[in-house]
Order: sequence, then structure tokens, then C-alpha cells
Amino acid sequence: MFTHLQEKPTSYFKRISEQQGKAADSFKSLMTVSDKAQIASYQVSELITQNMKAHTLGKSLILPACQKIVSTMLGNEAAMKISKIPLSNDTVNRRILEISSDIEKNVCCNKLQCSDVALQVDESTDITNKAQLIAFISFINENQITNQFLFCKELSLTIKGEDVINILNNYLDKWQLSCKSSVGICTDGAPSMIGCNKDLVSFIKEQNENVIITHCFLLREALMSRTLGEDLREVLDQVVQMVNFIKTRPVKSYLFEQICTNMESQHRRLFLHTDVRWLSRGKVLTRVHELLQELITFFEAMKQSHFCNLLQCEFWITKLQYLASIFQYLNILNSSMQGKEENILISTDKIKAFQRKLQIWKRTAMEGSLEMFPLVSNNCKTEILPMIVEHLSTLEKI
Repeated sequence: MFTHLQEKPTSYFKRISEQQGKAADSFKSLMTVSDKAQIASYQVSELITQNMKAHTLGKSLILPACQKIVSTMLGNEAAMKISKIPLSNDTVNRRILEISSDIEKNVCCNKLQCSDVALQVDESTDITNKAQLIAFISFINENQITNQFLFCKELSLTIKGEDVINILNNYLDKWQLSCKSSVGICTDGAPSMIGCNKDLVSFIKEQNENVIITHCFLLREALMSRTLGEDLREVLDQVVQMVNFIKTRPVKSYLFEQICTNMESQHRRLFLHTDVRWLSRGKVLTRVHELLQELITFFEAMKQSHFCNLLQCEFWITKLQYLASIFQYLNILNSSMQGKEENILISTDKIKAFQRKLQIWKRTAMEGSLEMFPLVSNNCKTEILPMIVEHLSTLEKI
């Protein structure tokens, strides 16, 4: 896959033409059919990896489709030229690696050498339960801040600050770079990143004592959004237990899907909640609220009376409705702070705007109105109001 930097790929042939100073039309007219087929091969390989598709797609689908289209529209002679484009699995894989290497070399050798850089480092675990070190880099390019994916390396043995700094230094040394040129580093606050003694930040401070240390803005916001009172936390935990009861067994999942089908429900499946997926709480709560009757029917069939009692309790449902509503707002806020054009100034403005909304919502709730939470019914409004005001006050402070 396309594993290196995110700069728009420049093919080998295009770069050669630019270096020789030839005009695009003139250069294209000098190329043979074989040369054009090579360029097309790179372009299709780029599209395959950008859309994260299997490398075999080029030969199995794209090439036959192009041949049929060209044969119909332009004739068999043009289709014969299309068939010369190399798109086998190994060829596409090789093209992707060459494009990736080309971009990496272009950025690391040409753009980072004369620019101060800021690093963002995170350690994550992939689906095979292996620890991966992921690094991003920010630098000034043509008077604009550019954010690039730098590398992803496997942490083979331990996940300590020494292991992280060794991988980081080895990669930077490869391109004759150094942490000394780094003006800042952003981490997620994990012990291996920001610990007591032998952490990543300490090692970087030894190389560059002027480096600025920051905490991931998005992660901090996601951690703060977890703040719940005891009663609301209990509801969230109970919802997770219900979902896990169904999702942990394929037979139960299939039975629940059949119940949803028979009841002509809008949805057929539930979502799983995991702490590392920041948006999962809102999605899980919303889906459970939308499938209340289906869940009651399922748990009655499975003789899970304690779950049935919860789902038939009006006060419990009201608390669920509030949680689904507030986490929908938090998910919208979190999603809006992600993207290529996002920066700390824009995100800070969004946080402050949301805090002002919380002040208005709290004042409105204290007056006895919950119109800003349309999912919340009026059945237990008197009981839920103090809980909502307390939670909104907590969110507002953090």
C-alpha cells in the first residue's frame, strides 16, 4: 500500500520531463506506446492505493473494463494499445513502492533539509496485536504549513521511550536529519512518551532542550468528553453489556438480525463500543435507542429479565436518550476538528463556541426546557433535569 508521505505523487517520467525542461505536449509526442503504457501503469497503481483496493484489481477488473470501453468507443486498434499497460499484482505493488520512495526522497531530501520541523508521534496496536510506531511531520513549504505522514515502524520487543527514540533517530539519520532541528513534538501522553525517567520526551530534551512539548489536542478533547456522573456512567456500562451479550456470539447476532427483519426495522445490527474509537459511544447509544423495541423482544426471547427491566424503565430510557443526544453533539465537534486544513487556532475556536453552547443549554435546562435535546422525552423530565445540569456544568469547566 501507499505507506509513505502524502504529497501528490509525481511519476518518474513526468519528473524526467520537468528536469529536461521540455513542454508536456512535446515530451508526450516523443514517447512510444510502451512509454505511455508505463505512465498509465503508474497512474492506475496510484488510484488503486489511494482507494485502498487490492493490487489484483488492476488486471482483474480495471484493464478488462478499459479494453471494453475503448473498444466500443474508439475501436479495436485503440483497445490493443490499452492491453499493453502492465497491471499485474507484482507490477502494481512495485509501482506503489516506487512512488512512495520517490515522494519520501523528494520531501526528506529537498524540503526538510532547510526547514524547521515539528513531530507528532503515536504508538498504536494493529489487528495482529503488534505495536506500531507512527510519526507525522509538519514543516513550512512555500510559506504554508504542510503536514505529512513520515513513517510507520514496528516496535519489535518492548514499548519504551528508548525503543521509540532509537527508531526515530535511525529513520532521521537515514535522511541526514536530527531531532535537534525539531522545534516541537506532540504525543498522546502515554508513559513511553511522557513518563518519569526514560521516556521519549526526556531523550529528545537531551538532544534539543528548546523543543516544545505538547499533548494531542484531539485526544485530550476525547478524554474530557468521557466525564460522566455515576448514574450516567452506569447507563453507558449497561448499554455496553447489552451490546456485548448480543455481539459476542454469532448465533445471538443472527437471531437479533432476524428479529429486526421481522419487525421491519430500519437497522439490523448493533455497533460495538471500544475506548480507542472516540466516536463509538455516540454511535452505540444512538443505535440502541433506535432499536429499543427490537432489543426488548430479543431479551424476552433469551429470558434476560434484568435487561428487559432496564429497557422498560422510563427513567433509564430518558437517561439513555440524553446520553445519545449529548454524544451526538460531541461526535460532531470531534469530527469537525479533523482534516488536512485543520489547525490549533480553528479547533480552539470550535471548542470555545461549543463551550458557549453548553452555557446556553445549561441555562435553558435550569429553566426546565430540554428542547436542545430532541431525543429526550418529557416523561421523567423532573428527575433528569438536575443530572443534565450537573453534566453540562462539568463539560463546560473542562
